[in-house]
Amino acid sequence: SADQRLAIGTAGQALKVNGAANGLEYGNAAGMTLLYQHSSTGGTAVNSFSVDGYFDDSKYSHYKAYVYDHFTASSSGSNEPSLRLNVGGSADTSNNYFWSLDTAYGSGHHNRGNGTGVTGVSSMAQMQGTWQISNNNRQLQNFEILFFNPTTTGLGAKYVRWITSCFAQGTGSNGYFVSGTGGGMLETAAAVTGFTMFSANSTTFTYKLTLYGYKK
Repeated sequence: SADQRLAIGTAGQALKVNGAANGLEYGNAAGMTLLYQHSSTGGTAVNSFSVDGYFDDSKYSHYKAYVYDHFTASSSGSNEPSLRLNVGGSADTSNNYFWSLDTAYGSGHHNRGNGTGVTGVSSMAQMQGTWQISNNNRQLQNFEILFFNPTTTGLGAKYVRWITSCFAQGTGSNGYFVSGTGGGMLETAAAVTGFTMFSANSTTFTYKLTLYGYKK
């Protein structure tokens, strides 16, 4: 019956119609919501990390993780970042993964994966091409990883898709840039609670990470 002031919301909220559709309120806007951030740049290098506990079926359907400034200094080991999905709070190490990857470089491309086999493997083993840090002075990589509805149960599989780019500085003046797309799945009926990323031969790296949820 009279004008009233709607108090401002908190940082990051947006103005929207309320659940009863009879007024306005501040709340989380539809679209992507930031769930988690991390940076180890300038700190201690690690050979793996795990992100868990942020998948919430009551609020979100799909999730996107940006793993960027993934930096590996010269090492005697390989550096092929790998991915596992977490079930029950920890990485699933069963031989139930299937994956494929296609990366392009200046004079060709590499196809990798076990997508044509009938037997699974223990991880999505190669998220970028075949360049190994043992042949280079350094590598800088970036990944955009999409998790499709990971908390749904009973459907028999969980899917992910990723986009990758990598620059490898050679031991001489040579440098290599590769970019590609990949995808994979874990054959399971359980809900996925997070993911674990690690490198082959325990090669260490620093990285930054942001995780977003797509609101329902």
